[in-house]
Amino acid sequence: MDVLVGQSLAIYRAPAGYCLLIRVQIRYPPTCTKIYFSASVLVKRGFAGGGGGGYGGGGGGGGGGGGGGYGGGGGGGGGGGYLIVGAGGGGGGHGPSGSSIANQAAAQATAAAAGLKGASQAAASQAANQAAAAASAAAQTAQAAAAQEQANAAQITQAAQGAQAAAFAESSLSAQAASAVNSAENTYNIAVAVANALSQAQAEAQAVVQQALQALQSAQSVQAAQAAMAWQAQQAANSLNQQQSLALNNLQSAQQAAAQAQAAASKALSKAKGSGGGYGGGSGGGYGH
Repeated sequence: MDVLVGQSLAIYRAPAGYCLLIRVQIRYPPTCTKIYFSASVLVKRGFAGGGGGGYGGGGGGGGGGGGGGYGGGGGGGGGGGYLIVGAGGGGGGHGPSGSSIANQAAAQATAAAAGLKGASQAAASQAANQAAAAASAAAQTAQAAAAQEQANAAQITQAAQGAQAAAFAESSLSAQAASAVNSAENTYNIAVAVANALSQAQAEAQAVVQQALQALQSAQSVQAAQAAMAWQAQQAANSLNQQQSLALNNLQSAQQAAAQAQAAASKALSKAKGSGGGYGGGSGGGYGH
């Protein structure tokens, strides 16, 4: 059996002109695996033909030819010396399982064996053995395909688990980022509130400063006026002090003059008494009487 990547072809030749052709074709990648299987048995002319299995498989009668399934089968020579009893099979669709491929191969081998009813017993037995060998090879191929599918499924599962873990990690990071955003927003709101409060306090403090400045200016004005009044009062006091000094001096001068006058009067009165009469005459007259 010649095994190629993508296609396997086996030809078994039976004695006395009998031939069993088995064709297996495998296409990869495994995600789009298709297996085609067909078996054809050549028997001598004059024997009744058999029917083949598989998708759209068919058989031919004596002298005719035809058969095969989806992508398989073989044709006989029209009017030739041989009659083809065909057993054809078709491949699975997208990603068939290994068990379905093996079952299909077994069914096709059974159909190929059924086409041997009109042949001789020895040829039929040998052809059946060959069909069984072909079915076994097809089953091994199917098992290999299933193993490949299993490996691919494991890889996909591992990748899916990794992607899910990454999704969970990204979700956790997203939640942490959302929490950080909320914290930053709260901090911003607090800062804005503090700034507003400070601005309001600054405005109030500025108003208090203005009021204090006005009070200071008023006090300074009152102080200046009071200082002027005090200066004026001091000037008046100084003037009165001068007047008082002058009055005291005048009083002292007057007192001195009065004392001198009193002394002079006393002296004159004494002189008058000493001369025998009072000043101005008369009995008992004195100064000013």
